[in-house]
Amino acid sequence: MHQLLKAPVLVQHFFEHKQTDKSLDFLAYINEHYFSGDEQDADYKRDQQLPFKTHDHSIATVMNALPAVNHKFSINPIEHSYISHILIDETLVSSQYLSSIWQPPKSC
Repeated sequence: MHQLLKAPVLVQHFFEHKQTDKSLDFLAYINEHYFSGDEQDADYKRDQQLPFKTHDHSIATVMNALPAVNHKFSINPIEHSYISHILIDETLVSSQYLSSIWQPPKSC
């Protein structure tokens, strides 16, 4: 988030370049500042103010400010009691129903 707050500097610096070179488009500007190496030209200090150009270690500051949390995990065995259950009571199923399932297909 800290780097995204520098977005206005990116736009301002683009317009600074645009004043010196009227034909410069935004993609050429991005290419020059992010994908063409890190050469130390006349506006090098201004270039270093652009987002994602420097490492400011802001995440390290945030991480050091958070309290350390130690979690202890323990695995307790679960006791199982095995009870046999009757899944299907065959006395409730009609034998005619079961025999009708396993018939060859009939033509209509």
